[in-house]
Amino acid sequence: MKNIIITIVLLFGITLSIRAQEVNKYFVLHYTIGEKWDVNKPYAEQPYFSEHSQFLKDLRSRGIIKLGARYSDIGQIIFTAKDQSAADSLISLDASVKNGIFKADIYPFNVFYYGEINQLNKQNEKMMKSAIQNFQIPVTDFERAYLFYTKILNTDLQKLEYEGSQLAIFPFNPDSGVGGTLIKSEGLIPSKEGTMVYLHAGEDLSPHLERINKNGGEVINEKTSLGPGNGYFAIFDDTEGNRVGLYSTH
Repeated sequence: MKNIIITIVLLFGITLSIRAQEVNKYFVLHYTIGEKWDVNKPYAEQPYFSEHSQFLKDLRSRGIIKLGARYSDIGQIIFTAKDQSAADSLISLDASVKNGIFKADIYPFNVFYYGEINQLNKQNEKMMKSAIQNFQIPVTDFERAYLFYTKILNTDLQKLEYEGSQLAIFPFNPDSGVGGTLIKSEGLIPSKEGTMVYLHAGEDLSPHLERINKNGGEVINEKTSLGPGNGYFAIFDDTEGNRVGLYSTH
């Protein structure tokens, strides 16, 4: 019952650069249980939950939310607004706040020690140099897909649940600025058409191909050279109906 915190998961591109010349200011929002909270229901089944989730997604897509976290029974969001009045007006649009499901307390957020934030900003700058921010591979059977990719890549994927979606994060080097996930979520459908993701298979993708057919996938294009010094690629269909590529240096 206590797990009522709204978690804003930032897998990539956390940005919190505070500059004196910026018009917008930073504010911290604390979500706690409201007077209309139903103690007999988990947070995902509370009234206005879908509207609340859509509200937060919209703020993220507009770049207003900069950081999210949770501690104890408090959901914390750092966001930008012109001033306190604008911040209060913005969060008042959240249907779950309007209807007393959550209580929202908003305070000015003034950074006096930047700590690791500067390093995060440097990572973000590196990410901007990449053509891809991140990728998602839709799946229909999450556990089946999770086992398939962990076996063919011979690595662990980090599982995560977020706003009704199931995700598994591929290992990646934050310095490269590109990562991705498997995702099971309403409206996302596996496909063999359209954009294709190429997963990095290290120095040699051959062992990966051997594991694909053994674990329910199908190799469509065997290991093929991209020319001297350019590496190799292969293409396969996974267990979910996606067409995916592999790349290796040798």
